[in-house]
Amino acid sequence: MIQFERTLTKKDFLFLSLKNPKLLRGLIVFVVATLVAALVATGVRSEDGGGLKTIAVFIIIAVAFMALLRVARIVVNIVMCLTMKQFQGVFLPQKYTFDTSGMKIETSSGGVVNSGWDRFSGWQKTSSGYILKLVPSGIIIFKNSLIPEGKVAAFESMLKKYIK
Repeated sequence: MIQFERTLTKKDFLFLSLKNPKLLRGLIVFVVATLVAALVATGVRSEDGGGLKTIAVFIIIAVAFMALLRVARIVVNIVMCLTMKQFQGVFLPQKYTFDTSGMKIETSSGGVVNSGWDRFSGWQKTSSGYILKLVPSGIIIFKNSLIPEGKVAAFESMLKKYIK
């Protein structure tokens, strides 16, 4: 069993949220698609294949727009968590317990959330912390420093064993 406590600050929440892989992928797709659309658009005026190039530009712009919508949705969720009263519980002290049955989060207000390992779809260790991916979507992020000394290897072994 691995236990730790944390109180997530709004600054840490924002910093860790911006490391969301979906946000980064969405931004990359948006930038690349926009650049490709601009490059293809410069050749639209040519006589040979102008119609196909125009269609290609519209498709690429649609991809860029979809990526931008995905990024906007993530940013709106971040802003909601930072500002709306019903999400302020995220910033209360929380106790995390990981064991063979999954994860349990206990809040200082008395709330308890139990999540079996089947609720997790993957995990990633970054230079600053861990990202646990939830089914069907969502993530839990926390800093490396929260894992008790001497328990890091056991914690990562548990994640490797139970999260497929």
